[in-house]
Amino acid sequence: MSLKFSDKDSVTALLRCSPLFGLLADDVLLDMLSHFRRETWKHGRCIASSENEQRFHVILSG
Repeated sequence: MSLKFSDKDSVTALLRCSPLFGLLADDVLLDMLSHFRRETWKHGRCIASSENEQRFHVILSG
């Protein structure tokens, strides 16, 4: 899967601030980003339980 973020550097910088991802080596973080897909959801949308079984969600804001 190819990287789908429009600005890889800004996403990398954002993840560097996270306690979960901040200590990862650059090559590990970049490899992870190659598997991520950014989604934007409308306010109030809930994550269905079936999505939780198939995905790992990282909430950037909201």
